[in-house]
Amino acid sequence: MVTSPSTQPPATPRPAPAEIVLGVVLIAAAGLLRWRASLGEFWLDEVWTWQISQKLTWPGGLFYQLQEENNHYLNTLWIWLVGPNAWWGWYRLLPVLCGTLSVTLAWKLAAPSASPRSATAPVPWVTPWIAAALSACSYLLIHYSSEARGYAYAVMFSAWAFLELPQAITDQLQAQASGSSEGLGRARLRFTLAACGGFLSQPVFLTCYGAMVIWTLLKLRRSSDSGLALPVLWKTFFPSGAFFVALYLIDLKNAVNGGGDVYPLWQVILETLSLTGGGPSQMGMLAVVTAGLVLGAFGQGLRVLRRDHDDRWVFYLLVVVVMPLLLLVVLRRAEVYPRYFILSVFFLIQAAAIGLADLLHRSWAGRSVAVVTLLACMVGNGQQYERLAMYGRGSYMNLLLRMAQDEPTAEIVVMTDHPFRHEMMCRYYELRCDLRGKTLKLVPPPEPEAQVTEPASWLLVHKLDPAWQPKAAIMTRQGFKYQLQQVEPYAGLSGWGLALYRIQPGD
Repeated sequence: MVTSPSTQPPATPRPAPAEIVLGVVLIAAAGLLRWRASLGEFWLDEVWTWQISQKLTWPGGLFYQLQEENNHYLNTLWIWLVGPNAWWGWYRLLPVLCGTLSVTLAWKLAAPSASPRSATAPVPWVTPWIAAALSACSYLLIHYSSEARGYAYAVMFSAWAFLELPQAITDQLQAQASGSSEGLGRARLRFTLAACGGFLSQPVFLTCYGAMVIWTLLKLRRSSDSGLALPVLWKTFFPSGAFFVALYLIDLKNAVNGGGDVYPLWQVILETLSLTGGGPSQMGMLAVVTAGLVLGAFGQGLRVLRRDHDDRWVFYLLVVVVMPLLLLVVLRRAEVYPRYFILSVFFLIQAAAIGLADLLHRSWAGRSVAVVTLLACMVGNGQQYERLAMYGRGSYMNLLLRMAQDEPTAEIVVMTDHPFRHEMMCRYYELRCDLRGKTLKLVPPPEPEAQVTEPASWLLVHKLDPAWQPKAAIMTRQGFKYQLQQVEPYAGLSGWGLALYRIQPGD
């Protein structure tokens, strides 16, 4: 069942002053959380984007001068505009703003005026507040909107596009029925701008776009005049679809994959679901239980929407489950990480908020389950956020400053366990810290059979395990012993932990 195009949802009642104050506080808190999380150091992919942005000679070069997967167009353009020597907090400013605005859009997506079900079943007044609060404190949303990459942009544009889509469809149906030959129309123009912005943000937006196409087609085919389905679908999606095709042919098909560590898909999905609910990233029973609760809240939201004849349940199922997995099957991509599911996380939260709000209006048991779930989710996400604020994405500057302070010679010779990663990071940060006039020389680990007569004075190793702590205070490399000097942990998801060793006296 689909709402008739002529049926207009009731206008949203004017918010009370207390609601306005509460809303401002909520958005301010969301912005503050993201800003605080953005104060740590860059990690590899951010430095990589900074590095490739230096190749640009003009904004149009975004589409042919770089051709790397790390080129998220809007983000790369912003980094280029800010300049090569800025503090990294400026590079992250726009993602922070986009992440904060996404919380406002989450509220609007759950508001009564955004839903056709409000014409037949009342939307609990608390639903938008739950959706906004869960989005504001979501560790995954905070994490990826506090770093200089394209994921925060993609979330914002996805929410905006889906918010504009129902009105764009309604306008087109009315125009088709009346034989009007109007142009784009305001809602369709806004939808087109949002969709094009999504494609310029990060290719993962394609999962949301595909879900919107399928959802719209099914919606129109079930309407009173299904003969209008294809014309309306064509007029609604053709401009943005043509934009993506051009973008693909010009640049995306030639983008080079930089590679990365490979994890089992089931492990990445379990980690993503656990972190969404405030659970741990490490595999274990608590992660499994948390993931199950998150799926339960999501399923409850879909059930409520379907019960109330709100066909958004189809879109949420498509964007959270079907399209991301379908895209992975089509691309056959081995390197998969939780950030690739960030749009799924955002819309899963919106559906779960509907399910939890419905429980709050049920029996005492339902209210208890909803309250406990909300509190546990916020506390768990808060703990993950606290770790992010404390450790960030690792710290190269502290180690470089330590070596500059303790190295007695004019040259700091460092042997690394991963030349590519450490070379890029150290070269970026040596420009931003005082090495006391000393030069930095990075050397790769020698071949197993090689004879080393002049060993490096320092050894730098890294691990992608957030819980990693070096077990040995002494490491041996090519017969030379190195003693642990300093450990720099990281919060997880982006970056890695670092351990610095120094050659023992006499070796």
